[in-house]
Amino acid sequence: GMLRNFIFPLNKCQGEYIAICEGDDYWIDPLKLQKQVVFLDNNPDFSSCFTDVKILKDGVVSDGGALREKHKKDSDKISVFYDLWIPTLTFVYRRASMLSFPEQFEKVKSGDIFLFYLAAQKGRIKYLDFISGVYRQHENGVWTGANTQSQINQTIVTLDYIKDYFKDNEKIKSIIQSKIANAKISMMKYYFTKKDKKEFLKYTAGLLLAHPKMLFDKKLYFFIK
Repeated sequence: GMLRNFIFPLNKCQGEYIAICEGDDYWIDPLKLQKQVVFLDNNPDFSSCFTDVKILKDGVVSDGGALREKHKKDSDKISVFYDLWIPTLTFVYRRASMLSFPEQFEKVKSGDIFLFYLAAQKGRIKYLDFISGVYRQHENGVWTGANTQSQINQTIVTLDYIKDYFKDNEKIKSIIQSKIANAKISMMKYYFTKKDKKEFLKYTAGLLLAHPKMLFDKKLYFFIK
């Protein structure tokens, strides 16, 4: 499976740092690794770092970076769970901060997100303000190649396993539970637009049973009404 094949080489790495670049992406800055390693060498309180990227889609590479200003920020063990986008191909982390992976890791659909959350528990994550690589969007990608329904399902499955791992941390568990609820609302909207009444009602009932407080969310209330 994909995640086991991801974990296997990571466990074989012997270097002080691990840099990830997935097969359909590529680096464009010849000093990328040097810049990131120098930063981590000089800042031991950070577990990892990342940069901005360009996007390659339909044969065209974007002129500027892909990250919005709100994503160009450092993260800690709690803030990492809020509004995060780290381009995986730019991520460099200390091997010592991740010598083993929890059993939930190989069961998720989005291992990179879980990896970022785990890294943040070992030290802050730094955003370095330069463009170091190109992220390729194409129809055969694991994420971009999936339809909306599959993407939302992948998100829910991943968050469920992450919540299970962090079950003893009430603050983090609450944040993840809210993210799961929002993903389920997205699924409700998807089935609504597809006029699939059966699935729409199933998700609506399940959401309100699991998250009754969300009934008082004005957006959700008016949407259901």
